[in-house]
Amino acid sequence: MEINLRNESSIAEVKEFFLKKFPFLKLEFFYPTADTKTRYHIQNIITNEQAMLGEIGGMNKPGYVRIHENRTLTDVEYCFNECFGLYVQLFFKSGNEWIAPSSSDTTLAEQNRKGWERLFCLTGSSMPDIYGKDS
Repeated sequence: MEINLRNESSIAEVKEFFLKKFPFLKLEFFYPTADTKTRYHIQNIITNEQAMLGEIGGMNKPGYVRIHENRTLTDVEYCFNECFGLYVQLFFKSGNEWIAPSSSDTTLAEQNRKGWERLFCLTGSSMPDIYGKDS
């Protein structure tokens, strides 16, 4: 899957496209700051999801981010930043909360699966076989 990034793309459009493929992962955009220690603090999350990508970062040319399940969280975050000047961080779903993973070296598929498993552990429901092993 490729996400087409243009200056006129809204944060909401990018997040929605990502969420279709990885429903238990969340992509958050952050305001660029000079202080790397506070860059990814909650107060720097861009809450206006109608904001255009061209307004929030150093994006000066359109392009694509390739997103596939074997890419690590670090790879995806790095690509948004290095290629487009956009600061993003991925979170996984745990119950009703979104949590930053303790390791960014896991793949999108692994992290999405963890979110899937946590949903069923927390609700007490039996987990359906999403990999088609039951027949």
